[in-house]
Amino acid sequence: MKLVLGLYTQTSAALPPAVFKRAIGCIIKPVFTYVYNNKDVAISVSLSSAMIKYMAQNSPEMNLLISTLAKNGRVELFTSAYNQTILPIMQVKDRALIIDKNTTLIRRTYGVRATTLWCYGEIWSPTLVSTMKTVALDRLVISSYNAISKTVNTFSPFRMNELGKRIDVIPSLDSASRLVSMYGQNEISFEKLLSEMVKMIRDASDQDELVLMINLDQLCQGASYNREDDENLHSLFTSIFEEALKRGAEIALPNDITVSNVGYLEYGWYGRDASAGSLRSFPEILVRDGNLRYYLNRVNNLSDQLSECKKDRVIKKSISDKLSTIPSGTLFLCDTNASNLRLSEHRYFYETLLDCEYTYYDSTGRILASDLDDDGVDELFCYGKTSSAVFAPRGASVHEFSSKEMHLNVFDTVSPWRKDSQRQEKKRSFVDTLCLNSNIFNLKDEIFDFECLGKTKSEYNFSLEKEQFQITKHYKMTGQNMCLSVSIYNTGKEDISGYFDTNVYFTLPGAFAFSYDQKRGPLMGESLKDIRNVRFSDSLRDVVLSFSSTSTFSIMEENRFQSEVTTLGSEQFYLYTKAVLRFMLDIKKDSVYTFNIITRIIDNKEKKNVFTQ
Repeated sequence: MKLVLGLYTQTSAALPPAVFKRAIGCIIKPVFTYVYNNKDVAISVSLSSAMIKYMAQNSPEMNLLISTLAKNGRVELFTSAYNQTILPIMQVKDRALIIDKNTTLIRRTYGVRATTLWCYGEIWSPTLVSTMKTVALDRLVISSYNAISKTVNTFSPFRMNELGKRIDVIPSLDSASRLVSMYGQNEISFEKLLSEMVKMIRDASDQDELVLMINLDQLCQGASYNREDDENLHSLFTSIFEEALKRGAEIALPNDITVSNVGYLEYGWYGRDASAGSLRSFPEILVRDGNLRYYLNRVNNLSDQLSECKKDRVIKKSISDKLSTIPSGTLFLCDTNASNLRLSEHRYFYETLLDCEYTYYDSTGRILASDLDDDGVDELFCYGKTSSAVFAPRGASVHEFSSKEMHLNVFDTVSPWRKDSQRQEKKRSFVDTLCLNSNIFNLKDEIFDFECLGKTKSEYNFSLEKEQFQITKHYKMTGQNMCLSVSIYNTGKEDISGYFDTNVYFTLPGAFAFSYDQKRGPLMGESLKDIRNVRFSDSLRDVVLSFSSTSTFSIMEENRFQSEVTTLGSEQFYLYTKAVLRFMLDIKKDSVYTFNIITRIIDNKEKKNVFTQ
């Protein structure tokens, strides 16, 4: 019997340090120490770029130990996409750079060249074969379980030929992955997991070649239900090794596996690292979730414009290198760390994207309009001196409002995750509803006419005509402010009264509404009335988001959360805050009512007395 035992982790750079510390202390350190002390065993491992960097800073002795074992042929390191990118959804021209960046990190850290690929989320496309050969990768290790069809492919290792490019495909045993996944979901105890895994080795025939890849994160997730298991997690690996050695099995690495068959691995989502829910294919997630579609288009739009840039090659290369580190994959999958629900992941994504985008804009002076949400209408980029925005003609609304200094988009929202994968639209801010003489007009999906005012693209005017009224929305970026002037013209045959509601979605964890009355007395609460300004503060980054107006308004706020069990136990995740600003209307026939809304991002680190000024 031949046994290949491996472990992998899908930790990303935006996760809390406690995730890395627990994984190292409970599993990585004791397992690799065992391998070092037992000359007859070897192990395969796929470490994320974030884990490698964390160990370099906080546990350098572990990287030294892994390096020693790798150079002695006792550890095989798999490479993957840098920062957990899902390769099949990225443009072909960018894939090689994303893989090579991670492979280079492995070579510089451990002194060996990785020749085996492990895909984040185990999402695969045959078009990756050409990319693998470009970066000198010879084989792929992937689960035999199809996450979409919920079936197990019982195939042995084979050689795959894709348009003349050949790689070896080595399937990992799903029965082992299924047990680990069940333990992660608290469906079986650790004792049951351990006994079943040992039994699997004991019952294997002498001709079997077993490839077991164990998800380290799922082990930590399972132990979060019973923290007493933390001390025993490493024993899963040592017990498998000892049972295999007792049988006289050969402990091998993937490059020792015999490949004598020919086969083909179709496009698909494999493994049990994340739930596929009711999806019929992985790309369908882009159809059902407008947020994810927008994120992907944002990256591809900048990548395309960068490819067409012929000016400064040094700046172009610098931006390309930064763009290859963008953590897009973790936003798509609800893995054991619930990465897609973490605001830190979303902020890391925008921090990297905006850094690249501002550098490109400063170099070229332009960012072309593009249809980012696939609604058939191009979104518009707008830049001020210290802030930027992305406008949508649909609803004359706002997708993004960002600070250039902080590289922070406060209008981002985190989509709730559902197993049934229901369709979700991306939330846009300053989406309006008018109530005029008891008639409701929802302007969310109305396409406004627009024009850009001035050459700097810092000012846009949107207009819409209806039978009873005409509305114009004039946006202008000035410093830290986004100024919106709303004018409503009564073109009907009678006076109108009612209200104007505009919805704003933003992400400021721990935010609470704060305002002043006419005597400068503080006002706080989820519903404030007859105010001219309101502020929300971010408890994590000392950021204040303020709204002020020339007219009085009322505001109602609502915070959304979702709870999931992760590697750290049960966690509650903040998704977004919804604020509704209401302005009362009373407009005479053939008259116009105009009011302004000034939205501002304030760095509260430098202005600690912002509430008392």
